Amino acid sequence: MKTPYDEVAKTLAEKLSTEADKVDPNNIRFTGHMSYYDQPRTIPMKKSEAPTLKDMLSTYYQTTVSDILYFEVLDIPVSALETNQLAKICWRGMC
Repeated sequence: MKTPYDEVAKTLAEKLSTEADKVDPNNIRFTGHMSYYDQPRTIPMKKSEAPTLKDMLSTYYQTTVSDILYFEVLDIPVSALETNQLAKICWRGMC
C-alpha cells in the first residue's frame, strides 16, 4: 500500500535523479521542521507515523502547517534502518 510518505519520496527521487545517478525513493528519509527553533526536528519521521502530507508538514503543536520538509538520501532503505535494533556488545569485559 502506497502512503503519502512513499508518494513524496518517489516524486523527490524523480527530481533528484540524473541519468548517471538514480536515487532510490526507499532510501529517502524525511524530517519535519521545528518552527520555534527554525531548524529540523531531532528525530526523523517514520513511514508509519505520517499518514498524510499534512501530518508530515505539521508543526510540533499541530496548530499550523510548515512549508519546510527536510530530507536525506541514505545508503540503505529507510525500512531497514527503522527495524534495526542497537545492541551493546562487550568483548572479554571491554565495553
